[in-house]
Amino acid sequence: LQSSYGAGVLGLTVQPHNDVVGVAPADFGAMRLDAKAHPLVFSQILKMYSGLAKHGDEDGSCCNKDCCTARETWRQCCPGMLVPMDIGNVRFIDVGESEPLSSSRLSDENPFFRGATEATYTDEILNWKEHKPWVKCLLLGLGTREFYKKTKIKREVPKFANKAIDYACKQPTGGVSPTTEGCIEWGERWCELCKEFGDPVPNRVLPACMGYADEDPTSESLDELIGWMTEILDLNGESRVF
Repeated sequence: LQSSYGAGVLGLTVQPHNDVVGVAPADFGAMRLDAKAHPLVFSQILKMYSGLAKHGDEDGSCCNKDCCTARETWRQCCPGMLVPMDIGNVRFIDVGESEPLSSSRLSDENPFFRGATEATYTDEILNWKEHKPWVKCLLLGLGTREFYKKTKIKREVPKFANKAIDYACKQPTGGVSPTTEGCIEWGERWCELCKEFGDPVPNRVLPACMGYADEDPTSESLDELIGWMTEILDLNGESRVF
């Protein structure tokens, strides 16, 4: 947790992106609180809230764990004390890692914000050409995870993310003995998406479109990398952060 008076950019007010000057806003400088992940802190919030004033529910507001973690009501949680964060509706991109990402813009729409089903991911992965480069990069990560679920030959996911991506994006070779391993196991459209982001393999690209190019796919598992991406971008629609 970062206090707005501590290391969180000294409590600077985060301004919206300005299309005229094109300057990205500063990082947020306030505490980030999850009622489920930080139960002790949240219990203190409840005590403080109940002691500040008498609150009714006539405006739909509430201040309890059930309300503050439910999809339908979490935005009404402890008004005046907690501010809901649309953490998933954020663009984190390190454009230096990939040429396609250099054309990304903060205005690029995230079709997965607030959750998408596994079926949606699969459909979008196979229709990747319809999306902007940043979304294609997200689909590369999600697609790598789906690759190990969808292919007919069930393979064990390699321990580290770079090896998992390397194999899932391994391009087929022609000739007398064409390969039948790698990306072709899922199909040509998946191979094309892999090829979009690098030769021979794009394992450095995924951390870049998360905005954390210093994340090392050679020392983290694929699940860790995808989990990190899911949390940052709220790909499963389950983020309830204040």
